Amino acid sequence: MLGAALGNTSDLDDKMKVLVNSSATDRCLTSAAATMASFYAPEGRWKFEDDLNWQPIPIHYVPPYQDKFLSFKGKCPRVTAEMINQRNSEELQELFQKYQAQLEIVSNYTGLNVSQGVNAFYLHDTLLIEKMHNLTIPEWVDLFWEEIHEIADSIFQSFTSSPLALRLRVGPLLQDIDRNMRKKISGDLPDLKVQMHSAHDINIAAVLLALNFTNMPRPPYCATLLFELHEMSDATWAVRLLYLNSTDPLAGMGEPQVLELDDCSEFCPVENFTNQIQHLIPENWEQECQLHTSNTRGIQENSVLFRIMNNTSIRSHNLSRQD
Repeated sequence: MLGAALGNTSDLDDKMKVLVNSSATDRCLTSAAATMASFYAPEGRWKFEDDLNWQPIPIHYVPPYQDKFLSFKGKCPRVTAEMINQRNSEELQELFQKYQAQLEIVSNYTGLNVSQGVNAFYLHDTLLIEKMHNLTIPEWVDLFWEEIHEIADSIFQSFTSSPLALRLRVGPLLQDIDRNMRKKISGDLPDLKVQMHSAHDINIAAVLLALNFTNMPRPPYCATLLFELHEMSDATWAVRLLYLNSTDPLAGMGEPQVLELDDCSEFCPVENFTNQIQHLIPENWEQECQLHTSNTRGIQENSVLFRIMNNTSIRSHNLSRQD
């Protein structure tokens, strides 16, 4: 569905024109493969079976602990400590205290301690998926759904509420997007047309927050953030940011929402985009994460056009959600 919504790219007659990066989780890899099946359907010499409208597209990934682009589980001690601090924040603890009685009942029903930590968040996700697929859920769920939802939403916000975490988790990805756009402009990447990142809702939420799009609801499944690189009529280059966030992607993705960066119009000059993200770019990621050199071995840099997907999706750069 997402690939079809983005448009078939069968005119891309060379697989070197597409680069797909994914989080190492199975659901993200599966979503990347499914998206590319419709986004890059074969024609001509690429169609090796008449009744098979599919061609293999490489999907690149690295282990989560080595991934500084798409995994919030990547090895970065400072971020780990910061996220623990956020989860232990006074605001979140007060919310747990407010609903202590309800959470104890839910814990008894589930056998899972949801009165602290992130268990309430995981329970909410499980129940949400069951609701979306019209599965039968226990009667007690509706009694406590509002409380579970509020706590899960607060826990999710804690994942991205730290400026330090945004710098160290979002900065490398935005730097990669910016760098590859510039390579495209300079002619150093003449063939590449699309780069896709298949990732998680937290990636999209963090990028949106880092770009100062605040008070955005949690990205739904199949949410897609697209960074388009455009050559304008006056020979200048601009970045256009689009957001697909349909709450019912199976019924259709709907029209993308245009997101305007601060002090920019819909088509933001590349220089403005670069300037706006500079404060997010680590000068030395390993040092700022307080990593020893030996711990960074194997960390790979991914490169171009640009899309983030939520299993959650980035188009010129495109980012999507896969949870």
